[in-house]
Amino acid sequence: MTIGIESNAMDFSIALFFAILGVVLMLVELVAPIGVFLFLAGAAAITSVSVWAIDLDWIAATSVYSVATLAALVAWYRRRPREKPSASSLNDRASAIINRQAKVISAITGGRGTVQIDDVIWQAGADCDIASGETVVITGVDGNMVTVRPA
Repeated sequence: MTIGIESNAMDFSIALFFAILGVVLMLVELVAPIGVFLFLAGAAAITSVSVWAIDLDWIAATSVYSVATLAALVAWYRRRPREKPSASSLNDRASAIINRQAKVISAITGGRGTVQIDDVIWQAGADCDIASGETVVITGVDGNMVTVRPA
């Protein structure tokens, strides 16, 4: 009879171990919210319930946790947000100014001059002469020089 009591106590400690592991993994997910720890916590919860319901020993419980962890990782990998190529111009000032209007600061003669876009002065090139003070539209960027056309 003592063996049965020790066995039930041992099964309870195994189930408790995996339940605590699941809680710890959920707490880690709160600190580092990437999603994978939540899936691993689910695997620990499945293992804890399995140990409690089926009366598994440490070896079987570890096997159940290993299989549940692999299944959880596959599920997480399929559901994780994938990075899409960004069309954002946050760090690409050149593409952000195309089709914007600018003011000619020094007249564009002979294909060269300067324009002001917001608070930045750019070297500008154009196919025609444009007087100082005129408004132009940015049509392209090549390094630190913009190509413009009359607005």
